[in-house]
Amino acid sequence: ENNASVIFKLTFNSFTALFTGDLEEKGEMNLAKQFKNKLQSDVYKCGHHGSKTSSSSELLKEVRPQLSVISAGQKNRYGHPSPSVLNTLKTFNSFIISTKVNGAIEILTDGDRYYVKPFIGDWTPNLL
Repeated sequence: ENNASVIFKLTFNSFTALFTGDLEEKGEMNLAKQFKNKLQSDVYKCGHHGSKTSSSSELLKEVRPQLSVISAGQKNRYGHPSPSVLNTLKTFNSFIISTKVNGAIEILTDGDRYYVKPFIGDWTPNLL
């Protein structure tokens, strides 16, 4: 079940990243309620490959990510990421990067600043 995904928040000095596995809206609601005011993160790995059942406004209000990372195959049969999720992320002023466009994505940090290193091409915020 997607809502039983492993979820974790990485903290290294002032850098934070939230990884939500395949979490969907119901699980996001529980997470936001249980950990209110503790989820803010610089980087957010979008749940469930950016499907329309994930990355809800309720969760994003708590996370407030500078950067959102979407893991989805280039020719995935589900059409991930969902246009509605991309629009929601943009309303929260989150930059977006996706494996669908950039292949593997590496994020490097010294604990204060972080750098995005895509496998394919240069990263341009909100390319999607």
